[in-house]
Amino acid sequence: MEPLLRVTVAIAVVSAVLGLLVLPGLLGNVGEQAVVWGERVTSTFTYVAFVGLLTLIGLGGYELIRRVDLGASRYAALALAVVCVGLASPAAARPLLALAQVVLALAAGGFTLFTAARPLRSVHTRAVAVVLGFVGLAGLFRALAWTVAAFSLASPSGYTLARGLSTLAVVLWGLAQLVAVAYFATRGKLRGRVLGNAALIAGFFATFLATRRPPSLAPVGAVFHVAFSVGASSPEPLGIAPIAYYLFPTGLALACVALLQRQTVGAVVGPLALALASQGRFDVPLAALSVVAGGMWLVLAAGDERALWSELISARRLAQDDAGAQGKRGARAPSRERGASLEPKPTAEGRVAETPSPAGEPPDGA
Repeated sequence: MEPLLRVTVAIAVVSAVLGLLVLPGLLGNVGEQAVVWGERVTSTFTYVAFVGLLTLIGLGGYELIRRVDLGASRYAALALAVVCVGLASPAAARPLLALAQVVLALAAGGFTLFTAARPLRSVHTRAVAVVLGFVGLAGLFRALAWTVAAFSLASPSGYTLARGLSTLAVVLWGLAQLVAVAYFATRGKLRGRVLGNAALIAGFFATFLATRRPPSLAPVGAVFHVAFSVGASSPEPLGIAPIAYYLFPTGLALACVALLQRQTVGAVVGPLALALASQGRFDVPLAALSVVAGGMWLVLAAGDERALWSELISARRLAQDDAGAQGKRGARAPSRERGASLEPKPTAEGRVAETPSPAGEPPDGA
């Protein structure tokens, strides 16, 4: 099950990167042949991810039914999952109506919050559950902001309320990324810190290219500029629009970092990658299926003792490796100093002074 989970998560993350950051900006900035191939590649990854996520949801639902220790709450989670799958599945053939998108976003957000509650009690899934909870809240406020804005086009006060909800969604999305970076730094040690910082720098660089006038490094800057315009929060948040722009590519970069955490159990790091790749856009069917699959498998991992011990052993091994590396670096400098002190030194007369021999042993040649 672990290989299937990791492969499906990787395909879903690649599909999110292509669909959100690459394909929207190709139109009008590259040749027609490149646009056609971009659409083909993105569609292929999207459909494969769609089928893979449905498979994970089916297998996860079966495992939830078998888990008697979860109590009756597992049936409520399954009911929300069925609603999300039923609303998202028609998107494989035709675009969803606006009402279906709103209901899907609210159902997916509710499912995310519901499934994030139980993993908070387990040590090895607590950080990922916090990220999942923040993403779920961000998705709910984003859907509410979009709905209020749609019904308040003629009301300035209503549209201001919608912008306030959008601002709150951006803040929660930023908190989710902050917890994810801290998780990588504590679980991945040096490698996690390097990759987390690299993701933040990559997001800053992409934002810099997209927001410059004229765009830098054309056509890359032009592609990013269009992608950021399409992927920007709607309605625009109050006063923190630049932060919302920055969080857009950073979330995708952090999802890629989650894929590289090979030492972590797939049922723990997989939901983290899916939550970050969803961007809280639960009105998008693939994003909604991503958080549904991630929430299911995180609940299963929270009650799995093997996952718990695997996480603890992995964290201890990483701590020992870091301690050993620091000990080697600390021991290397004193050894050089001791070796230098034992070297023979010339005297003022130009002869080499004899090294004093240990007590009880005659000097050489005696």
